[in-house]
Amino acid sequence: RVKAVREEPLLVISEVDTTTVREEALNQSPAIYQAAAQAAAADAQYSASFAQYLPQISASYSRSWSGQEYNELDPSWSVRLSASWPLFNGFSRELNRTRSAVNRDNARAQAEDARRQVNAQLTQHLASLTSAQTRHEIALVSREASEEDLRVQQERYRLGAATIVEVLASQVNLDQAEVDIVQARLDYLVAKAQIEALIGREL
Repeated sequence: RVKAVREEPLLVISEVDTTTVREEALNQSPAIYQAAAQAAAADAQYSASFAQYLPQISASYSRSWSGQEYNELDPSWSVRLSASWPLFNGFSRELNRTRSAVNRDNARAQAEDARRQVNAQLTQHLASLTSAQTRHEIALVSREASEEDLRVQQERYRLGAATIVEVLASQVNLDQAEVDIVQARLDYLVAKAQIEALIGREL
């Protein structure tokens, strides 16, 4: 007698709060965080490039005593203040500033691209997750129906009202339902792992 064997669950499929996950992905994603840090560093470098146009000021102070007797020493002191302001240095300042501006703009664009890419990837992975959940539910219903059909066909075969081919066909349908359940669970795991990689934590 042909008998169906039920697969043990590979995991428990749970609901995911997509709104919270999306907020976390856009605020805490390692890829977005890294791109934002690089953009901030480029902004700081560009701001620092303006210092090349400022004058350089230095100051010094000295104090001394002179005389032949210790109790008759005359104090003296001096203060020096100097400033330098290079008006022309072969356009190196302008070149450095232009490079800093280009790096800043590129870093900002990359940060925005990172946000868009993470958002698009998350949308795709959430869709895969939802699809896996739906297919899992359908496969469970299909398995239940296939089990009942196999039971009926086995009973009909016992009574001589069905052929072995009909029993085997029913068994194939049940086996396919089991395969669909396992595949849906595996697809769920893959989508879940991809989402976890985006948000930097386990769901």
